[in-house]
This record gives sequence, structure tokens and C-alpha cells, in this order.
Amino acid sequence: MTDFENRWRQAQEKCDVYVMCSTLNQIVNYLPVENLKNRENKSLEIINLTYEDGENKRFSNKMWDENFSSVYHHRYEERPWIDSDDIKLPRRFKCEDYIRKIENCIEDKKNKNFIWNVTGGQRNILFTAMKYIEDNADTSSNHTVMYLEGNTQKITVGYYDTNEWKFGAVNNSYRSDTIDLHNLFRLAGYETDISDAVFIHEGKNEGDFLNLLKAYSNFYSKLYEVNEEVRKKLIESNKWNKKENNANEFFKLLDGINHKGKVTDDIEIIKESLNNRSNYLFGYFLEYMAAAVIWNAVQEISKPDADFFQSLSHSVKVYKNDWNGKEKFCELDLVLLLRSGQTVVFECKSGFMSAENAKSREYTAYALGGVYGKPILITPLSKREAVEGVKSDGYENIIKAYSSARRAGLEVFHLDTLKEDLKDLFKDAL
Repeated sequence: MTDFENRWRQAQEKCDVYVMCSTLNQIVNYLPVENLKNRENKSLEIINLTYEDGENKRFSNKMWDENFSSVYHHRYEERPWIDSDDIKLPRRFKCEDYIRKIENCIEDKKNKNFIWNVTGGQRNILFTAMKYIEDNADTSSNHTVMYLEGNTQKITVGYYDTNEWKFGAVNNSYRSDTIDLHNLFRLAGYETDISDAVFIHEGKNEGDFLNLLKAYSNFYSKLYEVNEEVRKKLIESNKWNKKENNANEFFKLLDGINHKGKVTDDIEIIKESLNNRSNYLFGYFLEYMAAAVIWNAVQEISKPDADFFQSLSHSVKVYKNDWNGKEKFCELDLVLLLRSGQTVVFECKSGFMSAENAKSREYTAYALGGVYGKPILITPLSKREAVEGVKSDGYENIIKAYSSARRAGLEVFHLDTLKEDLKDLFKDAL
């Protein structure tokens, strides 16, 4: 165990006061509380460094603070070990004023042990915290500064010792096995309605969605590796005119695939998943197929690191609580949740998408997850088709959607290379 790891272990064990910074991305404040709650018979006080009330269109600290409070009060209701307080700082930075505000709040707590989580703060908050600790060198050993690094999912720890600051990364991850999509999006001020979800660890799963993913998974190789012509016809089905027998025609294409053994049962399960749809069946088919491929990929990727992924959700309706009640914000095709609180929001496109729509997905991911939200477009085009180009009457809109995503800077994944793409996305943390 390194000096920094030992310091961090002791800081968590002894922590009396947890200081955090008001931020849009409240998950960075929430996860350390989740880890601190596991200590037996150890109370905890939360101090929130926020800003004085006032109009600021860029920084809605009051709303962000309410989002955090609504989640942790609900989660830790009737638990006496947690208390909280706010330090409202002036919006115009002046270091001595900030320090005075902090001193007034924690003067009677000087001999307690502090963890300062500066992840959500601006640089001036970090400077203020460091200056305060330096000015109180006689109790500096009681203070530990921490920062959550998103790319590596590691914690950077800092402390003041013998007139100098020491900083270093620790291998301890800040992941939580209790994080869920409902609370994650509530931290951003949104409510959710999730149609289907599976935990990455199968032992936690109930219901039929996992069986559906397995059926699509078994079917995937038949479709992408053996029956390319059928796949093209399925894609082209999006251009069929609306008529009552669309579903029957679509199912005939599925039946036409050369299958053996269990795949027959799988096709019946797949048909059942599409049974209530009459048009644009390939769009729904693509969502389920993408979910199955993602499921397989994360199962494989997480073998050496079982704590990396948490859940995969399908058809997530997101609502914003407004003055006139629930207002629908958007619907997400697929959301992959990591135990670090990060999300990958997948948009499955089997038809046209403008560059404006592609950019809106960037905004949606940021609104829901801050910098921890990553939007990805999934296209039914294979990697080879995208690179070499494909000519087909049924592919025009898909090719346009692919081009729109690239112009908007939206990353594109292909089903046949998705596992490698996910590995590359998280290469710094895996």
C-alpha cells in the first residue's frame, strides 16, 4: 500500500466532515457519500460549498443543490448519522472573503477530520481550500483533499505535510454497486420511466428481458456473419409503405434465415418482441439487437474487472418536473450505466437523422450526466460498409444519418466492431 493509499484509507475511516462543491454533475458528490456510509457507527456531516442566491443563467446552483438534497434525503431518510449545512459564497471571487465564510462555519469543527471533495468546484474553490488548510497548519493533518478522475476512474488525493503539498493517485476506485439510473438522473433533476433493464451481473436479474437479449444474441451471428443479403432486406424494410401486413413480411425475412436448433426458438422470441409493432419494425429490431451486442460486449470486457459496469436499460423515458407537472424531455434508446456513475447513451438509427438532431443528442447526454454522459450513435452499417461506402436503394437515409453524426462530432459505433469500440472508449480505466 502506497503512502497515498494509506492516507486515503485513514481519511475515509476517520472522516467527520465531508465538504463538497455545488455542481451540475452531482454524481461526483454523491458517490463518495455512498462509500462513506458503510462505516459502522460513524456519523458524518456534509458541508456544501455553494453560492449566494442570484440570477446566473450559466450556473443554477440552487437547483443543483436541491437535486442533490432530494436524492440523499430520500435515500438516507431516518438515518441519524448524516447532517448537512451550506456555505454560501459570493459569486465574485476574493480568496480572503471565501476563507472567512468557511472559517465562520467550521470554527467549532477545527479538531475534526475533513475530506474536501473539490471535483465539482472551480479552480478558485481548490485554491481557497488549499489556502485555508495551509493557514491552519497545526490541524492540517486532519484535512485530505480529493478529486475524482473521470477517465481513469481513480482518485487523486492531496494533503499538506511539513510545509508542502503532496498529491498522488490511489488505486482505490470510487465506484458504487448501489448506483442506479433513477437516482443518477434525479441528481440532474429528471425522473425516469424505464421499459426494460438488466444488471450486468446476471444473478441480480429477473423477468424476460435477459432471455430476449440472449435470443437476439444467438441470432446476431446468423444475421451479420452469414446472411448479409437478408440483413440488407431487413434494413430496406424501413422504406416499405405503411400497410397491415408489414409485420408478416418482416417475419418472413426472419424465417428465411438458415437456422438450426435453438435459433428456431430464438426467432419466435424475437417475433414476440415485435408483435405489437406494425411499421418501422427494423428500428425496434435494431434497438434489441444493439442491446444484445452491448450486453455480450460488456460481459466479455468486465471479466477482468467485474465492478466496472452496472446496468443496461432500454427505452428510457426521461421527464423534467415543471411547474405544470411532468413534462417529457426525451426518450433514450439504450443507456449503459457504469458503477463510476458514468453513462453511455446509445441512439440506434435505422433511418434519417439531421446534423441538428445529432447535436441535440450531445446536449441530452450532457444535461443528464454532465461530463460523465457520453452519446453514441449505433448504425446498422457494418464497419466495412461505412468505410468503403455502400450502394443500395434502402440505405440512403442510414448513410445520411451516419454522415450527419460525423459532421456533428457524434461518435458512431458499428454492431460488428462494438466490443472493440467500447474497449477503446474506456481504455484509460480498464
